[in-house]
Amino acid sequence: MKKIMSILVVMLFVLTNSVFAGAQTEATEEKVVLNVFNYGDLTTPEGQAWLTIKDEFLKQNPDIVIEDDSQYDETYHQKLQALLAAGTVPDILYAWQSGDRLQPLLDAGIAIDQRPFINQDDYFANSMTGFGPNGEMWTVPIGVGAHHVMYVNTEILNELGLSIPETYEDLKGQVDTINNAGYTTIAMANADTWVMGTCLFSTFLGRYGGAEWITDVYKGKAKFTGDVAVNALKMVRQLYVDKVLPEESVLTDYGTSLSMFINDEAVYMIDGGWRAGGFDADFASKVGWIAFPAIPGEKYAGSINGGVTPGYAITKPATEDPAKFEAAKKLLSFISGEYAHRVRAETQGVLPSYKISGSIVYKEGTEAQGEFLNNAALVTLTMDNMITGDPVTITNTGLQELGLGTKTAEEVAAEIEAAMMR
Repeated sequence: MKKIMSILVVMLFVLTNSVFAGAQTEATEEKVVLNVFNYGDLTTPEGQAWLTIKDEFLKQNPDIVIEDDSQYDETYHQKLQALLAAGTVPDILYAWQSGDRLQPLLDAGIAIDQRPFINQDDYFANSMTGFGPNGEMWTVPIGVGAHHVMYVNTEILNELGLSIPETYEDLKGQVDTINNAGYTTIAMANADTWVMGTCLFSTFLGRYGGAEWITDVYKGKAKFTGDVAVNALKMVRQLYVDKVLPEESVLTDYGTSLSMFINDEAVYMIDGGWRAGGFDADFASKVGWIAFPAIPGEKYAGSINGGVTPGYAITKPATEDPAKFEAAKKLLSFISGEYAHRVRAETQGVLPSYKISGSIVYKEGTEAQGEFLNNAALVTLTMDNMITGDPVTITNTGLQELGLGTKTAEEVAAEIEAAMMR
């Protein structure tokens, strides 16, 4: 009898555990798994913001699992190319709206218009511009901002008895004083080819060509071989000739330029408004935000370039599975919505593209971006807001070649225009 009872107990235990295991499997199977390819260094405020946003989403949506991979800078782009080549397409990814950073998604046929997945009325109109041939908006931008800022270490400037330069000649006149005191004039990450094109060359194009020049190029009404682009390219070369930009900046990567500036090694730094997210409060208190000083022959004094940031996008393959598609739309709405925008404003200082209700407390030290952008004499388009593919790649390479003195402005302009004609 005892033996029979023991067998019954064992059978009951096995049956109970089988039922429980089956329930667990069923519960797991009910969850939708989303693969997300994210951009950012998880040790930075940008990376921490992503983790905060993701965790909150998962709390609100326990039926969804996020398998995410965050990569930064060139590693991101290299891994994305590898994923696409292998046919391993993320369901949602961080992506650019245009330019050579978007091109791999277009080439792979996975980029789709994101407008149907959001309520456009929730966003500022200037952030809902589509750059596709039929007005497609390839990503939902997570912010807007200045793509050009010339940051000033006012403490060093005062120490050297210098003042904010109003003209290029003023700036050039400061170089010897700055260098003789052991400082670098301008820290700039020109080893990362996009930085010069996005954060300074586009401003020069706007200074000579105005707000509509990039659009005119896109429509075939203006050429890179015309005076506007050639003068802008010549201006880039002049920076190196006059040692306003040291030639070694062509070898300076993104992390090093910021390190130089925040460690009091450079008087100025040129980058985008987002870069202030890397300043702590004490350092930010001594940083001024200015536009590059007046350049010879400019027509649009004080202009800067700016626009929308990159953002997140659902890929085409994710739309083919109904359950995954619904989950992807939920996630896109959340990471591009009010909660996420508020987190990024508070932890990174990103200016929202979303119409946030109530007041916003920006990360200390980044508050100046909104004032800087609003007070700019003119905000023109960044080149790769409209131009994509080979012309952008050739431009960025050509800007490095100008820095090294291996090509002339006319040669670079001709190569860009040839790429535009292909």
